[in-house]
Formats: sequence, C-alpha cells, structure tokens
Amino acid sequence: MENRNVRKRLLVLTMWSVFLTIIVIAESIALVVFGKKLYRVSEGWGRALHLEEMGELELGESEMPELVLNNYIRFLKQSYILFGEYPDCEYYKISDKIARNDFDYINEFKYIDNGTTNFLYRIKNDEKVSKIAIDVSEHQSEIDWVKVKAAGVDTAIVRVGYRGYGEGGTLNADTMYATHVDGAKKAGVKTAAYFFSEAVNAEEGVEEAQLALKLIKGHEPSEKIIVIDTEYVYTDDYVRANEIEIEDRTAAVKAFCDTVREAGYTPMIYASYGWFIRNLDLDQLYDIEFWLADYDDVEYMDFPYVITGWQYSPSGSCPGVEGEVDVNVWFR
Repeated sequence: MENRNVRKRLLVLTMWSVFLTIIVIAESIALVVFGKKLYRVSEGWGRALHLEEMGELELGESEMPELVLNNYIRFLKQSYILFGEYPDCEYYKISDKIARNDFDYINEFKYIDNGTTNFLYRIKNDEKVSKIAIDVSEHQSEIDWVKVKAAGVDTAIVRVGYRGYGEGGTLNADTMYATHVDGAKKAGVKTAAYFFSEAVNAEEGVEEAQLALKLIKGHEPSEKIIVIDTEYVYTDDYVRANEIEIEDRTAAVKAFCDTVREAGYTPMIYASYGWFIRNLDLDQLYDIEFWLADYDDVEYMDFPYVITGWQYSPSGSCPGVEGEVDVNVWFR
C-alpha cells in the first residue's frame, strides 16, 4: 500500500513537471512571437524582460528567425555599439564609467516648423525639454544676433582659435571671435567657446588650451565652457592628427580639458559618433561633457551616452545668419 502511494506521488510530480515545462516553453515562444521588444530600459540600463503586445501576427517560415534575430540585436546593443551589419560588424563595449542617456530618439525628437524656422527639439509630455544652439566662426562674417535671438536660439558656441592641418601645426586666433561673442551676449544669447584641435600629444593639448584661455580674455563666454573640437579632416593634403594613435589623441584631449578645468572653465569634447567610439579612449574621458555631431535621421540614432549637445545638421538655416550654419539640440 505504501509503495503504491509513493508511485502515485511520483507520477503526480512528474505530470506537474511536464506541465510546467510546457508552460515555460509556451511563454518563451509567446515572448518571441508577440513581443514588441523583450527588454525594458530603466535609467539607461537594460532591465527585466516584459511583453508589449502587438496584436495578432501571421508569420511565414522566414519571419520567425528574423524576429528572433532582431530581438537578439536589440539586446546586444544594450552592451555594445555595432558598426556595420550584424554579424559582419565591429563591436565596441559600452563604457560602464559613463552615464547613459535616456533618449527615445524616434518618439521624442521632433522638428517644429513655425513658418520661419524648422529646428529639432526633444519633446516630452508635449513640452520642449531642449534648446537650440548654433556654432559659428570667422566663416560667418556677419551675424544679426538680435534676429538670431528672436528665432529662438538660446546658445552660440563660437570658435576662439585653431591649429593648422600641416606638419608645423601653427596656432591661430579666429578673427571673428570677439565680435561674435560680444554681439551674442549683447542680444541675450548665451555663449561658449571652442578650439579646433590638431594636437598630436598631451603637450600640444596643453598649448592649445593655454592659447584658448589667452584669447578669451576680455571676451569671456557667458557659460564658462571651452570645447575641444577633435575630428577627421577630409582633404587631399597632409593632416597631422588624422592617423595618430588613439592613446596620443586621448592624451591630447585630456590635457586640453584638464588645463581649462584648472582655469575654472567647464571642458567639453566635440566629436562625431564614429570619432568618439573608434578614435578616443572614453574610459579616460568619463568626467568630461560630450557634444555629439551626428547627421543621421532620428530612427538611426543610438549614441548611448549622456550628451550636452547634438549637432544634427551642418547645413541648417537661421534668421540673422547668412548662408548655412551648424544647428544643435542643446541640453543645458
């Protein structure tokens, strides 16, 4: 009698085990088939799996593998930045030292056309949670800053100087810096300064920062920000900083930023998406603000880190500025 009860209990336990296994498998399939996305982002980090219903789907033979692959790539992008098409792509680990942004690029960034301007803003709960900035240099010789302010521009980042591309790497002042900064400030537009860098080592980074600090005297940027602009230069001529080692470029950028910080200014780095990820050691630059240049449409944007600005167009237009001008979503 006792053996019969034991066998009965074992049979019941086995049946329950089989039943629960079937439930788990069915739930997993449902997540893959009906899940809009299989992860939640909270405070910039991937969290627990959850299900967002999409309604009924009719899947062909080839659609199931595609859904699984797409969800896997979304999951992969929580930890890596991918360049190229999966699986033939480059992988760059996302730094755990740098805070991640919480942007929903597709749904939060919208162009607002008021008949005069058509600027890109970040919108949350039907309110603008970003501002507009333009960046200018001596290439914009005449600017009506009153019109710029009236158009809704909050900040102007003005080039203070630059280093030449050539082997000598001569240092130069921007001839319009003082005029632009003073005119913007008078019209009520906030200002910051940037320096175009061709530094190839830490010593040259310090040299560029010291020149920038010297040139702003008497024409201080109101936001106390000095940016180092580091980028690939597309020209047939020799460019001294295009092909230097990542460690040397990072050392130059860090030295520039440390120097302006010690002088009481907020350092910032301007670079393109690929330049940030592929050509700088960001783990060494975790405590410096980023200003991103990326001209992709919002549906292709996936830059993971917190940014102060996003230069979304090098060919924008703004009342008060003749010709094209760089336009930015600004988060300060």
